[in-house]
Amino acid sequence: MQVLRRATRYGSLFLACSLKTTHMHSLSAAPLPKPAWLALIEPLAEYRQGGYHPTRIGDVFGEAGRYEVRTKLGWGVYSTVWLARDTSTSDGVAVALKIMQAEASYVPQLHEAEHLQRLRNTDPQSPGHPHIVQLLDTFAHDGPNGRHECLVTEVLCCDMDILRRTAFPHRRIPVGLAKRITRDMLLALDYAHNTCGIIHTDVKLSNIMMRPPGPPYLSSEITTENMEYTAVQPDGSLVHLVALASLPYPDGDPQDPHTWESCFLKLVDFGVACDVEKTAEHWAPLICSPALRPPEVVVGAGWGKPVDIWSLGCCLYEMLVGRSMLPPNIPHEVVPIAQMEIFGEYPVSLVKRGKYSSRFFLEDGSPPDSYSDHCGIEALAKTKSGGAVELSPDCVDFFKRMMAYEPSERATAQELLEHPFLA
Repeated sequence: MQVLRRATRYGSLFLACSLKTTHMHSLSAAPLPKPAWLALIEPLAEYRQGGYHPTRIGDVFGEAGRYEVRTKLGWGVYSTVWLARDTSTSDGVAVALKIMQAEASYVPQLHEAEHLQRLRNTDPQSPGHPHIVQLLDTFAHDGPNGRHECLVTEVLCCDMDILRRTAFPHRRIPVGLAKRITRDMLLALDYAHNTCGIIHTDVKLSNIMMRPPGPPYLSSEITTENMEYTAVQPDGSLVHLVALASLPYPDGDPQDPHTWESCFLKLVDFGVACDVEKTAEHWAPLICSPALRPPEVVVGAGWGKPVDIWSLGCCLYEMLVGRSMLPPNIPHEVVPIAQMEIFGEYPVSLVKRGKYSSRFFLEDGSPPDSYSDHCGIEALAKTKSGGAVELSPDCVDFFKRMMAYEPSERATAQELLEHPFLA
């Protein structure tokens, strides 16, 4: 087994960062120098009433203390995620334990547990069902900061963004593996969209993860030694910051397709997903990361299932070329110009439907003077890869089907699964 590490602007850092708080103590030692990974942790201020639950290694959760926390896997705006041992199994099977912020646990806008239950139960025989992260258990946990919803899912080892950055030259995933990832995600989206009535709204490489073959038992490779730093809160309490090693991925040559044959690819994080029939009621005014944001979302022209297809197209480009289609930190205001310089002008029909179009376009629907002629995705891929990547005609057509400006003209997941590019 090998261990992936995240490459960031801070250097080669451990994949996940953790924070756990203690009760009040008196200080007895001078503080240690601050490590660079402190910049990657969740905000300390969110350990408050209604915020994160203060979790410590060795804590137990669930009925009769079923789940024992072993390491930290990650964190988000609304939750922390931990690797835990299911003590109800004789072999100590590993699971992922997601502990929601108390304020986020029971607000009507967030439906992650409901969506995961629907995805698990609606049609287990669907070919897309195995490619969606599986919910194993849900329960509530009362702590000092409130009542927290807890979700237990299967544990997965690494996401495709980390995989491409660490396992492949020039951060390019081989075409065969990129096709497989795309095919599996289309199966997942077809199931979510058309069987379960759910739109993911945040498809990106970091939300596509891998499950290695075999049962996920805990091992010394998974529960690696922690790096810790102790800080002090304004109220005098100690805060233990912990940077943790990532989970292992299979041995073998990353360039060899056989290395990945027995691994399952999974779509994860339905925390901001939306019911197909309730997009107008969605709590977020702008869905999707800016670099992967579809044009109908940018101009406010209404959105639906096709948003996930556009975002997956951006993911495919990133896998093949080794760079994102648009700059990762692109400001929202620049997205239309950047998209038009690749694909050409937005259709006037789309611009006229957009309630935000006046921010980006002239009164007649034409682009501003700063717009330059488009280059096309084939030329963009060749330029951004330094001439190393030439997209096949089938691949170019596949992108055109995925990234049509008008959502009604964008191919569905089911249609794309039949495209020759994936043959």
